[in-house]
Amino acid sequence: MRVAIRGILVLAALAVAAAACGCGSSDVVVARVRGVALSKAELDHWMSVGAAAEGRAPGLKGRMVSLLISTKWLSGEARELGLAVPRREAGKQLEILMFDQRTGAPLSGLYGLPREPEARRLLLSPKVKWPDRLWLMQLGLLGMRIEQKRVAQAEREISHAQIASFYRANGPLFHVLAQREIQILGSYKQNVVERAKREIEAGARFLTVAHRVSMVPEAPDGLQHVIRGQEEPAFDKTIFAATPRVLLGSVKEGYYYIFNVLKATPAHRQPLAEVEATIRRRLASRRASTGLLAAFEAKWIARTSCQSGYVASRCRQFSRSAPG
Repeated sequence: MRVAIRGILVLAALAVAAAACGCGSSDVVVARVRGVALSKAELDHWMSVGAAAEGRAPGLKGRMVSLLISTKWLSGEARELGLAVPRREAGKQLEILMFDQRTGAPLSGLYGLPREPEARRLLLSPKVKWPDRLWLMQLGLLGMRIEQKRVAQAEREISHAQIASFYRANGPLFHVLAQREIQILGSYKQNVVERAKREIEAGARFLTVAHRVSMVPEAPDGLQHVIRGQEEPAFDKTIFAATPRVLLGSVKEGYYYIFNVLKATPAHRQPLAEVEATIRRRLASRRASTGLLAAFEAKWIARTSCQSGYVASRCRQFSRSAPG
């Protein structure tokens, strides 16, 4: 019962949004998706939105028919899965998106931007009015939740044998480079470093001295995580040749420094048990975006019919006149 109610809520929310953006019903039906009509009034509205945002580019009508059909696929799939996106949630996400656009902040995939390129362009266009952008944001968030359901289904279908096969075939992905945790203190003056070393050897805490005198920009607090092959060659060689827990230096490489290796982790291959969940998610994401997505599209294409004159890429079944 709860799933059914949530399905009704999402359709109601989309209907309210459609009313707000001027997408009403009409006697002229452009297409039907499992009995749900796409009216010419709705298409005309979104063609005017697209023209305002992008100009009347060639193929606008076909692109808008495809876009609106895809929105009806999403709402139908959401109803079957019991998913909904409240307008308030979509409004908050849209406000964040618009603030980031105004301030020039990098746009994040966390907004729930639609996967459909046409919908994404319209949502990001400042020429599109708030009610229409809100409707597109709702659909984007709904699509994201449907995708999450699809990935979860794919995860359940991935076998241990498939995971083990991927692990064997992609060994370098799970190779961890040698790493070292070090304490380091440096200065351009050798006498400063040598005096600091004598203090530490006399019992002073390394980090206390480092905070006071060190000028090493990469480790101003005296602590540094070093991954083999990611530092200057001479520094890399010195650090990885050192005996752990021995205060060494001073060494001159651009500046003078002393250091102490606190922890040494050798290069190794992560065991399968450690990375199994990561591989499962990776394979599931791939399956969700290929096989399961294709199955979703095939299911809804089979439920979609278009009136002649309104042929779009997502209409595979056509009728000579609009269904009554």
